[in-house]
Amino acid sequence: MFTEANLKGNALFKAIGAVIKPTPTWVQNCQHVNKVPLFAAGLMEPVPWVPNILPVQVAKIGQFAIAVTNFEVTTMAGRRIRDTVKTALVGAGVTEVELSAISNAYAQYMTTKEEYLTQNYEGASTLFGPNQLAAVQQELARVAAS
Repeated sequence: MFTEANLKGNALFKAIGAVIKPTPTWVQNCQHVNKVPLFAAGLMEPVPWVPNILPVQVAKIGQFAIAVTNFEVTTMAGRRIRDTVKTALVGAGVTEVELSAISNAYAQYMTTKEEYLTQNYEGASTLFGPNQLAAVQQELARVAAS
C-alpha cells in the first residue's frame, strides 16, 4: 500500500528493487529522504527507463519570453523558474516571462526542494532528486544568456 509522505519505504518494493538492480549509495544520497525502490536509471536495456538528456528552451519575442521545460511544474517551482529567466533576460528588455511545461518530452514532476522534502505526491514523483529545480534553473539561465 502506498501512503503519501511515508519516508520509511515499502519492504516489498525494497526487496524487489534489490533483486532487479541494487540502488547504489550515491543514488540514495542524491535522493535524500526519498527512498529509491528501483534504480531505474541503471536499467538501460533495451532502452533507458529514465531520460538522461532533456531539452530546455527559452523563446524571446520582444519584451516577452517563454521558458520551456518538460516537467509538470508546481506553482512555486514555476515562479522560481520565471524569476530566474526574467533576471537572466532583464538586460535584453524582457519584462514578462511565462512557463510552458511538458513540452518536447516528459519527465514527471518539478518541485522546490522544500516540496520535495515533504514527500507528498509531487515531491515523491520527481526523477532527479531535491536539487532538480536548481539544475533546471541553472540551464534555463545559461540558455537565456546565450
